[in-house]
Amino acid sequence: MGGRPLSIEGVDVEDALERIEDLELLEELLGEFATTWADGAGRIERPLADGHREKAGDVAHALAGVAGTLSIVEVRTSARRLEDLLRGAGGAEEIAEEIAHLTKALAAIVVAIEEARAR
Repeated sequence: MGGRPLSIEGVDVEDALERIEDLELLEELLGEFATTWADGAGRIERPLADGHREKAGDVAHALAGVAGTLSIVEVRTSARRLEDLLRGAGGAEEIAEEIAHLTKALAAIVVAIEEARAR
C-alpha cells in the first residue's frame, strides 16, 4: 500500500483519515482488520449457536465499532443491523440473512485490503 495514494473499495479513506490522521497507521490498521476480523461473522455465529445471543450482540457491536473507526462502510452498517437484531426481537431467519450479508461484506473487504497491500 505504501507510496501510492490509498484507495480501497469499501473504505472511505478520507473519512477514516479525519479520525486517524496518519496514512501509514491507517494502512497498518486496515491490515490488522483483515487479519483479525476476516472471520467476524463466525465470531458472531459461534456464541449465537451456543445460545449466547447477548455475547453475539457484543461481538457485532465490537465489529461495528472497529469498522466504523476505519470507515469500512458496508461492514459497519451490516454489523450494526445485526447487533440491533440480536439485541431486539430479530427472528432467526432475519439474523441468518444478516449474517450471510456480513459474511459477504467481510470477504469482499478482506480481498480489497489484501489487494491494496500487494500493490
